[in-house]
Amino acid sequence: MGTQITSPNVSSAANAYMELFDAAYAASKPPAFQPLYNGYSWGSSPAAIQLTQAQRWALVGQLIAAGWTIDEEIEFDGFDPYSVMYMRQLYGDTWVPAGLGNVAATTESPSEYVGPVPAGAIKVSTLLSDYPPYPLPTVNTPVIPPIPQAANPVGIRIIPQVPSQPNFVGDIFKCAIANDGYPVGATWSGTSGTFTGTWQKQALELGMMIVWTKTE
Repeated sequence: MGTQITSPNVSSAANAYMELFDAAYAASKPPAFQPLYNGYSWGSSPAAIQLTQAQRWALVGQLIAAGWTIDEEIEFDGFDPYSVMYMRQLYGDTWVPAGLGNVAATTESPSEYVGPVPAGAIKVSTLLSDYPPYPLPTVNTPVIPPIPQAANPVGIRIIPQVPSQPNFVGDIFKCAIANDGYPVGATWSGTSGTFTGTWQKQALELGMMIVWTKTE
């Protein structure tokens, strides 16, 4: 597979690939890294305020202490991923050592970082395929089964109409059970006690009172 080294020129179509690459790079990192990309269009939180340099140093130190591999120029210095990888490729690097954070280190010539990638080092690449999304755990949201509809949801009559309407239309009945499986607005036809006909489930008193009102 060839190596992608398109120049990061904002005035060319290459900028589209640069944005795509930067977003893929950020998405390939675990959630603990994401605050480092705050405020960048390609980060997971472009509207968030960028970390101060002191905050960035502190977080990088925590990540290194936890065993994560840090890219010194991207995570510590805050440069965009594509430009960093692009320049490394121009120098002929195939890998770079893991970052040390806010720790002084001996500067080495970029030409030293060639050949196979050593264990613990960072591969130099501008190929999207080298930055798969970080595998986040699947959230298994339990599916709540629907409440089965009661065979006879209409309870006793609690408010009769005065004067009485034919077939007791308008009379209000209590719900036979609290969770009868019928939403407000549903209708039910059948016999409840000595009453036969059709009822509609309604919410009265600003939803404080759920009842069945006889409609037929």
